[in-house]
Amino acid sequence: MDERIVVAVDQGKSGTRAAACAGDGERRQAVAAGAEPGTTGVHGVVAAVAGLRLPRRPPDVVAVGTTAAPAGPDERGELARLLRHRLGARRVLVAEDSVTAHLGALGGAPGVVVSAGTGAVAMWSDGQRCVRVDGLGPILGDHGSGADIGRAGLRAAFSAAEGRGPATALVEPARQHLGGLGLDGARRLHASSSPTELVSAFAIAVLRAAGEGDAVAAEIAARAADALATSAALAAEPGLAADPAPARPRCCAVGRLMRSEALAAAFTRRATELGLTVAAPHADALAGAMLLATNGPGPAFADLVGAAGH
Repeated sequence: MDERIVVAVDQGKSGTRAAACAGDGERRQAVAAGAEPGTTGVHGVVAAVAGLRLPRRPPDVVAVGTTAAPAGPDERGELARLLRHRLGARRVLVAEDSVTAHLGALGGAPGVVVSAGTGAVAMWSDGQRCVRVDGLGPILGDHGSGADIGRAGLRAAFSAAEGRGPATALVEPARQHLGGLGLDGARRLHASSSPTELVSAFAIAVLRAAGEGDAVAAEIAARAADALATSAALAAEPGLAADPAPARPRCCAVGRLMRSEALAAAFTRRATELGLTVAAPHADALAGAMLLATNGPGPAFADLVGAAGH
């Protein structure tokens, strides 16, 4: 009898990863493949799954967590049907990556997870319900995100260069990042095919400068940490307000920005002040997609997952 084949996919704006498990218990083996950076959407999912060493038959279940997941349930279901057709899978589940980040970080346990990358979103769940805060995009939200930090850092660098703002170590990194700090640099940014990505990429330089003691960068990092912790606390309000009050809600912060010790430390301090217990994530979003594939979304995330097949 053929072993059940389960595939998990984690897709971000810079690329796609996939992992497969076959069999049960100790006989399970997982491998991973990454589509080329920039290969996203349906093509990215198909390319990553094709890169896995699978038996010569389609997978039984494929679960996809993606930044490109449609907002509406009907649209998520349509994407799941399209992927099922392309992959030949028996069943396909599609969720936004905040769902798979939550499942991966907490292993399906209750708590709140803040994802901080180009954008930022907080998701709380107690296993039966969930609350999502932010993830509104760089114009209306994404407080504390890479786009938020990068924009603040670039503005600080331009202001320092013009003499309207305090001196900062961000001036030279910003000059190199945009190819200048005058009108030419601004024009290059606005003419970019992905200005949000270009701005967000500068967040790494800002957080590095904050860790090295630059006062302007440190203030930007502190504001970002406060914004991310606030999103976490707002999402976790049902847990914080429960009567009788349970233990302090568990909180994990994930995403590339959290590799910065300066940001991670400031976030931990502020989230603790707001009543959360900060813990290290159990695993990543790819592991969360595998949990979604094997266990399903559960009642908490059922409305956020599109499905096709059975």
